[in-house]
Amino acid sequence: DDILWLDPTPDEGFELQSMTVTDAKGRDVEILEHDDRRYIIMPDVAVTINAQFRPNTWAALQTTLNNASTDANNPTVITLANDITATGSDAYLDLPYGHHVILDLNGHTIDRALTEAASNGYVLKVNESSTLTIRDSGTGGTITGGWIDYGTASCISFQGQTLRLEGGSISGNRSNHFGGAIAFKNDFYMTGGAITGNWSNLACDYGPNMCGQVFFTNKGDFYLSGGAITGNRCGNTTAGSAGIGLNNAISTSRTVHLSGTYTLSGN
Repeated sequence: DDILWLDPTPDEGFELQSMTVTDAKGRDVEILEHDDRRYIIMPDVAVTINAQFRPNTWAALQTTLNNASTDANNPTVITLANDITATGSDAYLDLPYGHHVILDLNGHTIDRALTEAASNGYVLKVNESSTLTIRDSGTGGTITGGWIDYGTASCISFQGQTLRLEGGSISGNRSNHFGGAIAFKNDFYMTGGAITGNWSNLACDYGPNMCGQVFFTNKGDFYLSGGAITGNRCGNTTAGSAGIGLNNAISTSRTVHLSGTYTLSGN
């Protein structure tokens, strides 16, 4: 029998995620291994080889976002295989206009790793007409390391169509001004995950409508039906201090829809 060796070569910053082989009739062809190499026994008909790659560096993750699906009904699924940390020269991650992504942290961390405040110091920006779903099929997946000097978002600046947090943690982000870890201008659905341990330095000085780690910037509503918003800090106080309470967890300039089981505490 003829053997076909399968040696896909990823671009820099990517690694192989999965590979399938089907024959001309749509039937799966078994992929075998020998000495850490993959191969198939060639059938009597033509085959199609489909290899999927995933990013393992900051630059490669940005490339994946740039090339993400423009079909809202068929979003690109990005499943992390390792922690991804920015270097000093890396800008924030940017999901372009009209792109659609499901980001599976898979137990890993995306870390902007800022050691001082920066203009546009958030971790991720989502542009108009885009959608983003964040989930965590592993344990402990986190988006962290944002530190904005002046602005409304220290972690995710969401200007897109719909944001969903199903899993993972938004934590360890900070703002030298008002605002919150997530600032959005369209609808945000939180069904799981956590927003915890974030800090806005001046939030309380601007009143409750300018305060909160979930921060409304325009016309969106917040739908909270699961997950936890806990231990976030406002001003020069510590998490859980008197006078912060709910207003430090969710700013109140738009409508909050509450249902299901969730935790709001220590804010």
